[in-house]
Order: sequence, then C-alpha cells, then structure tokens
Amino acid sequence: MKPQPIIEINAPRLFRTPAIFVIWAYGILLIVPLAAAFLAVTMMRLSFWTMLIPLFTLVATAWFVPVGQGNSYIVKRLARKKAPGSCRCLVQLTLAPRLRKGLRATLEDADDFGYLGFDQDGFTFEGDSIQLRAPYLTIKEAWQQNVGWRGRFIYGPRITVVVDGLNGVRTLEFAERSSTFISQSKNTARELWRHFERARQAATHSSSASNSSSSSSSSSAENSIKSARSTKPSETFATASQGSPFSARG
Repeated sequence: MKPQPIIEINAPRLFRTPAIFVIWAYGILLIVPLAAAFLAVTMMRLSFWTMLIPLFTLVATAWFVPVGQGNSYIVKRLARKKAPGSCRCLVQLTLAPRLRKGLRATLEDADDFGYLGFDQDGFTFEGDSIQLRAPYLTIKEAWQQNVGWRGRFIYGPRITVVVDGLNGVRTLEFAERSSTFISQSKNTARELWRHFERARQAATHSSSASNSSSSSSSSSAENSIKSARSTKPSETFATASQGSPFSARG
C-alpha cells in the first residue's frame, strides 16, 4: 500500500498580522541607504563618479537582501522550536492555492515559517501553523525557480514540490529564511535542492524495485498457468496413476 502524506493546518501563533508587519518593515533597511545615496547625488556636482554612488550602494545593499527579508526576526521567533529530521533548515512555506488571504498575503508571500527536515523515508515541515509529513514516494515533481524582484533576482532560488495525495494543495513552495548574506542564501538553497534530488532518486529507485518485483511475480504466475495448460490430460492421469498406491491391484 502506497504511503500517504499528512498535512495539518492550525491558526498561527507566532506569525500573526503584527509579526508580519515587523517582517515587512525590515525592507526599509534596504531602502534607506539607496535614498541617502540619491540625496547625496543631488547635493553634489553631477559627474560620472557621482552617478556611480547609487550603483555602488545598490550593489552593497544587494549583499544584505536577506536582512531586508526579516530573516533575523524570523530566526528569533522560531529559536525555541525544534527542527525535525537530520537537516535543520529554517524555511518559508507557500501553498498553492494560497492559505493566507487579504493584507496578510499582500505583505508576505509566505503562508508559514518553520523547519524543514529530511529522514530516510520522507521530509517533514514543522511550522507555526502548518505541520506536514510527506513520504518520498509521493513526490511527483520538483523544480527550482527564481524569487524575482523581491529578492532582486539574486536571492537563493525557491523549490517547488508537487506531492501526490494532498487534497486541495497543488504545490508546496519552499524558500530558505535563515541567511544573513546572499552567499549564505545561495548555499542553503543549493543544499536543500540536493536533499530533494536525493529524495527523488530514492523514490524512483524504490518505485522501480517495487515494479520489477511485482512484474516478476506476475510473470512467474503466468508461466505456471501456461505450464499447467500445456500438459495433456492423459499424461496427467498416467502420471497420477503410476504414482498412486492403488494402481497395482492384481
């Protein structure tokens, strides 16, 4: 029997609307340096070098994009929560269709924050309001995609997973939320993708082994049936008569 995924959704406790406002406000930390750079340009004599000031500022702030995502605040909020499995990674989870609606969904593209873990049989997400357990055999598809403008196209890519058996949920989208610098974000996202690739390979190997086992069983059954059909009734009777204790009556 094929194992089934399990998802449980409750009301959020740590990340209600006020906490989402705080995460959104962290984005101001990336806007302030850029505003200051443009203000400095307006107060200086226009030249080639002054035009480079906003460009250098943009590059410098891009290195700290995870700070503007409010990652440090999320890490503190989930500091006491235990991570499941052997891989401890703090991520955001977005469902399709979206779980959150209205202003909450507009301010933050994550439906929940929590820890993603991997073990021998499947992966587990332990979040603030969502608990998920999905065996590797239920993974149908998995791919990476860029985060877009919100991460300035340089943030670690998101991982989208299609799990068979989650009624009403088309896809699960994971993105790391524990980094401080862009390099950390990319390395963490790369490590997460390796785990899902290994999981997909393990699921494919297990499925192939199961299919080959069932096919060999069915083929052996078919061979036994064909063998039984090819035997002539007279031969069967003769063999049975020769081996019977009542065949040598005088």
